Amino acid sequence: MVLFTVLLVAVAILSKLIGCGLGAKLCKFTNRESLQVGVGMIARGEVSFVVISKCILAGYVSSLLFPSVIVVVLITVLITPIWLKAVFAEKPEK
Repeated sequence: MVLFTVLLVAVAILSKLIGCGLGAKLCKFTNRESLQVGVGMIARGEVSFVVISKCILAGYVSSLLFPSVIVVVLITVLITPIWLKAVFAEKPEK
């Protein structure tokens, strides 16, 4: 279960960084701005809890996944402000 949780955290972070960052890049944002958008979107919150709760109630997934989702939410909520501070502290591109 620990390995699954670590992989879930990695996928959660990378999917937002790449997906949102790439979307920002396609909208003509600079590389720095795209990274800022990607990092800003990493945080996951109550929506994840609602989705996993509904999936458990519907029988789509096991309730054993709930703790992993809690860990993902906690880690992403805690690291996002730290990473945002780092990506906004860099000097702007010229």
